Amino acid sequence: MVSGKYSALTGAISREQRLANISTNLANINTVGYKKSRMSFESLLRGEQQTTTAKGINFSRVGENFTEFSEGVIKDTNNPLDIAIHKDGFFKVQSMDGFRYTRRGDFHVAQDGTLLTGNDMPVLDEGNAPITIPDSNTSKISVNSLGEISILSLDGNREVIGTVAVYTINDNKFLK
Repeated sequence: MVSGKYSALTGAISREQRLANISTNLANINTVGYKKSRMSFESLLRGEQQTTTAKGINFSRVGENFTEFSEGVIKDTNNPLDIAIHKDGFFKVQSMDGFRYTRRGDFHVAQDGTLLTGNDMPVLDEGNAPITIPDSNTSKISVNSLGEISILSLDGNREVIGTVAVYTINDNKFLK
């Protein structure tokens, strides 16, 4: 087969991968906390690399597939437990397989008072302990800009019951 056919085939495969990536991003456009995936492409066309690595065949391929961690659109949900992180950072949660990091902040309270993510993983505080909302006479739950969770009792007393920790990751390329 001549070099042109390989080049055309690898170009078509790369474009198919790009379209699959775009369709995944579009399918998750309304998913809370979803971060879009990006792709970069590379071609081996000339020089030493073209004759050794590509064995004389010109082809293109996906060079890198990475997640874009830029801040998304923030919507008001009227749920006092829905939290958004501005700029860098992740919530730390407990999964069946250990600690996980997420930017998904659609929280709710379980029957036992544990603060959970939208997919039912316990939200952790700075000491890696699950945050619990005490079962008491509460008229309102609120979260301030520092992540402090407060309850307002029926008699008007405000009490801070925990803080949602925000963690930064040194190199986001290690995240999956």
